[in-house]
Amino acid sequence: MIDSEGRPRRFFISYRRRANEDARLANLLVDELRKAGHEVFIDVDIPVGRHRLVCRDHAAHAAIAALFLDRHVVNPRTIAVA
Repeated sequence: MIDSEGRPRRFFISYRRRANEDARLANLLVDELRKAGHEVFIDVDIPVGRHRLVCRDHAAHAAIAALFLDRHVVNPRTIAVA
């Protein structure tokens, strides 16, 4: 997934903390993308109260976003960032 000029891409990955299977898959994806030389942001180390702003900024600058969604996070307020 290199861009048309041969540069690595930026990825944004987000998942629900209480979804263990999503966490495992998200971290596997992060590891593989980083091994391939891509820049990857995963939303695990964001200070409380800054999640929406930080995610919005990183998602806006990513070439590709991977969002792991389940029935607990699919509501207008939660996915407003996406």
